[in-house]
Amino acid sequence: EIILDEARAHEEIMDSPEPSVRLTELGDSSVGLQSRIWIRNPSRGDFVKTRGEYVKRVKQRFDAEGIDIPYPHRTITGGLEVADGPVASE
Repeated sequence: EIILDEARAHEEIMDSPEPSVRLTELGDSSVGLQSRIWIRNPSRGDFVKTRGEYVKRVKQRFDAEGIDIPYPHRTITGGLEVADGPVASE
């Protein structure tokens, strides 16, 4: 809903056709979503600018709502041995 709200609120993103979001993947440490937006007669620069603003606003809303991007967590175990030997001089 946040993604769609931000698309609807952006002045450069068209209301018709409606913005959409769909689930594309359920990964080990991710949920893939794809948003589709339409911009009236965009140049390449307009599209890149609008998309950048839109993605930034979505991320800011996610942060405000406490929605984190899932990062994989790894636990590394093991040991380290240090052998006595000559010390290098400077």
